[in-house]
Amino acid sequence: FAGTEEGKQYFPYFAKSMWSLFILVTTANFPDVMMPAYDHSRRSFLFFVAFCMLMVFFLVPMATAIIYNQYVVDEARNNEHKKVQEE
Repeated sequence: FAGTEEGKQYFPYFAKSMWSLFILVTTANFPDVMMPAYDHSRRSFLFFVAFCMLMVFFLVPMATAIIYNQYVVDEARNNEHKKVQEE
């Protein structure tokens, strides 16, 4: 798959590969990225499904929780700062 035209389109170098996989997680282009590899080897389906499940059910919620937690901390700091300014 690495030497094929489809492989060069979606996975030519590391950064482009990561971008293609990120877009894959959003399911905006799910079959487009997977199908060329699937046509080359049906076992590649296991990689794409495992990757999507790992990202959708573990890493994306973890990133969302980290961002939300930081938001709550910042909001608490802002509220404390406003109270000090009012006094």
